Amino acid sequence: MIRSYVQFFFTWIPAPFIHRLLFATWLLQGENFKWQDVAELVGTGLRFDAMVAGYLSAVLLIFIAPTVFGSLHLTQTGRRLLRLYCLVAAGALTTLTSLDFAWFLQTGTRINSAWIQAQAVPLPWSSVEGVIMVMVLMIILALQLRWQWRCLTTFPEINWIRWTACAVLTAVVIRGSFGEQHLDLRFAQVTNSAKINLLIVPTAYAWDQALRERW
Repeated sequence: MIRSYVQFFFTWIPAPFIHRLLFATWLLQGENFKWQDVAELVGTGLRFDAMVAGYLSAVLLIFIAPTVFGSLHLTQTGRRLLRLYCLVAAGALTTLTSLDFAWFLQTGTRINSAWIQAQAVPLPWSSVEGVIMVMVLMIILALQLRWQWRCLTTFPEINWIRWTACAVLTAVVIRGSFGEQHLDLRFAQVTNSAKINLLIVPTAYAWDQALRERW
């Protein structure tokens, strides 16, 4: 079961990583940067992506908990509900990423509380770059959902020991650190390039910070 859960967890990783690469193609054009900064971008960016994947994967653990600690079984209806969850969550992330990119093209910054307060919100299809981004995101979404649904179709029944092990691993990934400080925006300022630092935070985290700033 742990292997199946890890496979499901990793289905959430490629999308934000590819989103970051797409951002970089527009942000770093003509820029001189150090390869050490790029390595920091990849490494720290994956830590943030793993944190988001941890939150999204935790829903699966919560959903199957009654089958672990109770007398229920993961039925076909339950698997369909999990597939629906993946569709809604992945679709929402794709939409938010499109809006994040449109805002970036207009303002040069990631999504923030100013977007929430803006009278006129830029839309992805208002530019050629935005249309290209949306098309790429839709392809990524289709591949991601296919992978996730395949994992859920063969997801096995588990015992409480393996469920607990997966829950502990998920908690560690969400925290993002074994030290006293959990993963937060302080870890996003790891290079000397302000532009590269903009790319480290995934869209889901940027939206979370925007909502916190606003409310």
